[in-house]
Parts: sequence; structure tokens; C-alpha cells
Amino acid sequence: MSTYSINGQSYSAWLICNISAFLNSDPKVRIELSAHADSRGSADYNMKLTQRRADSAVAYLVSMGIAKDRLVARGYGATKLANHCAKGVECTEEEHQWNRRVEFFVIGDNE
Repeated sequence: MSTYSINGQSYSAWLICNISAFLNSDPKVRIELSAHADSRGSADYNMKLTQRRADSAVAYLVSMGIAKDRLVARGYGATKLANHCAKGVECTEEEHQWNRRVEFFVIGDNE
């Protein structure tokens, strides 16, 4: 799956709205948005795709009023798989889906 935009009606949008609420509750917090891909596709393609996913999540938060300097977008490609579905391993679509994700980590504060 090579989509990287956020649909306003999706679970991703709902989750980002909750992240926005968290960030608004503590204006000093900084986060990293880490995007990941499944193992299908080339390493180069997956790195570019996940960077676009992370950038899209940042842009969505910025559009909600969160300052960009509080957000770090980082694409990891398929370098940090959540399960056993490495390249060449037979997996179901659902198993591959687990690897297509964006994670949020608190990385410090803006002081």
C-alpha cells in the first residue's frame, strides 16, 4: 500500500486529532512521528514512502495549529518491522498491515 495522505474521515485522522489534543495540553512537548512500511517494495522506495507519510502526519498537525518546531518527521522504510514479515517471508495482507504504521514518541520539551 503506497498511500501517504491522511483522509479526514480515517482512523489516522482521529488518532492525530488525539495527538493534537495531547500536544495542546502541554505546549512544551516535542514528538517524533516515525513512519514505517512493510517489506514489499525496494528499500529506496520504502524509505521515500515512509518519509512522505511522516511529513504528511506533521503537515496535518501543523494544519491543526501545532508549531512545526515541536514535530520531527522520520521515515524508517522497512528497517523496523513490527513482526516476522521480512522480504521473502510469506505473510497475509493483515500481517503486512501491522508494519505500515506511524508511531509517536515524546522526544523532549521545547525549553
